[in-house]
Amino acid sequence: MSNANRKNSPSTSKSNKADTDFHRHQLIEEYAYSLASARGFRDGNEQEDWFAAEREIDAQLSR
Repeated sequence: MSNANRKNSPSTSKSNKADTDFHRHQLIEEYAYSLASARGFRDGNEQEDWFAAEREIDAQLSR
Protein backbone atom coordinates (compact mmCIF):
# COMPACT_ATOMS: atom_id res chain seq x y z
CA MET A 1 0.00 0.00 0.00
CA SER A 2 1.42 3.39 -0.92
CA ASN A 3 1.80 6.18 1.62
CA ALA A 4 -1.01 8.15 -0.02
CA ASN A 5 -3.43 5.24 0.38
CA ARG A 6 -2.23 4.46 3.90
CA LYS A 7 -3.06 8.00 5.08
CA ASN A 8 -6.71 7.52 4.18
CA SER A 9 -7.09 3.89 5.16
CA PRO A 10 -9.68 3.02 7.83
CA SER A 11 -7.08 1.48 10.15
CA THR A 12 -4.99 4.66 10.12
CA SER A 13 -8.07 6.76 10.73
CA LYS A 14 -9.05 4.57 13.71
CA SER A 15 -5.50 4.75 15.03
CA ASN A 16 -5.48 8.54 14.81
CA LYS A 17 -8.82 8.76 16.63
CA ALA A 18 -7.56 6.43 19.35
CA ASP A 19 -4.43 8.55 19.74
CA THR A 20 -6.52 11.72 19.90
CA ASP A 21 -8.92 10.19 22.43
CA PHE A 22 -6.02 8.97 24.55
CA HIS A 23 -4.36 12.40 24.45
CA ARG A 24 -7.64 14.13 25.35
CA HIS A 25 -8.16 11.75 28.26
CA GLN A 26 -4.63 12.42 29.53
CA LEU A 27 -5.15 16.18 29.36
CA ILE A 28 -8.45 15.92 31.21
CA GLU A 29 -6.91 13.67 33.85
CA GLU A 30 -4.04 16.10 34.46
CA TYR A 31 -6.33 19.13 34.59
CA ALA A 32 -8.80 17.41 36.92
CA TYR A 33 -5.90 16.52 39.19
CA SER A 34 -4.75 20.14 39.24
CA LEU A 35 -8.29 21.25 40.15
CA ALA A 36 -8.41 18.70 42.98
CA SER A 37 -5.00 19.82 44.17
CA ALA A 38 -6.05 23.47 44.14
CA ARG A 39 -8.98 22.67 46.43
CA GLY A 40 -6.83 20.59 48.77
CA PHE A 41 -8.12 17.19 47.63
CA ARG A 42 -11.26 17.52 49.76
CA ASP A 43 -13.67 14.62 49.24
CA GLY A 44 -16.86 14.87 47.26
CA ASN A 45 -15.87 16.92 44.24
CA GLU A 46 -14.13 14.38 42.02
CA GLN A 47 -16.87 14.28 39.40
CA GLU A 48 -17.19 18.04 39.43
CA ASP A 49 -13.42 18.35 38.86
CA TRP A 50 -13.59 15.85 35.99
CA PHE A 51 -16.54 17.58 34.29
CA ALA A 52 -14.91 21.00 34.66
CA ALA A 53 -11.70 19.59 33.20
CA GLU A 54 -13.61 18.07 30.26
CA ARG A 55 -15.24 21.41 29.49
CA GLU A 56 -11.93 23.27 29.65
CA ILE A 57 -9.92 20.77 27.61
CA ASP A 58 -12.67 20.39 24.99
CA ALA A 59 -12.83 24.17 24.66
CA GLN A 60 -9.06 24.34 24.19
CA LEU A 61 -9.02 21.51 21.65
CA SER A 62 -11.80 23.07 19.59
CA ARG A 63 -9.81 26.28 19.00
